[in-house]
Amino acid sequence: MDKEIKENDVGFDELDSCLNSIDDKDELRQELSEIEMLLMELKACRSSLETVLRRMKEAENQCEKQVKTLDSFKTTSENIVCGITHAILKAEKNTVFKANLDKGEIDALDEKLTSFLTQVEQKQSACEATIEQKLTVHQVKIQQLVNVNSKKIEGMLQRSEGIWFSDFWMKVTGISLGICYLTMGLCVLLN
Repeated sequence: MDKEIKENDVGFDELDSCLNSIDDKDELRQELSEIEMLLMELKACRSSLETVLRRMKEAENQCEKQVKTLDSFKTTSENIVCGITHAILKAEKNTVFKANLDKGEIDALDEKLTSFLTQVEQKQSACEATIEQKLTVHQVKIQQLVNVNSKKIEGMLQRSEGIWFSDFWMKVTGISLGICYLTMGLCVLLN
């Protein structure tokens, strides 16, 4: 009778160890599924970060193009003003008047020319001011976009929705996980 009880005890121990190993396998499967879900989330975050970076580069390229365009507008407006001024000076030098002008008429002409040049300078400064203003507004908008995207990325990282690993650390992690899986596989096969 004592032998039967001892044999039954041994049977219960084997049964307990089998149940424990089944629980360990279930936990392992559950942990593996959790790790796979985390990897999928990381991939999604990485793709969204790459999309944000690509959009930021596109916005930067557009900004550079617009700055070049504004610079060319500024240069063109300066060239127009310079051309008009040179044409006026050339006309003054090369024009021969066969008329008698009184000092009052010359002063009136000089006043008109001075007022015209003043208007041209005012228009040029107004053009430069609007160009600078539009460029400033554009830079503010670009800065706002950068800030919004930075806050989104910061929020993701604070909520642990995204973790960034460099390529080196991803390789080290992959190799380590591979070694662990191979070791566990060998242990399972040998047992």
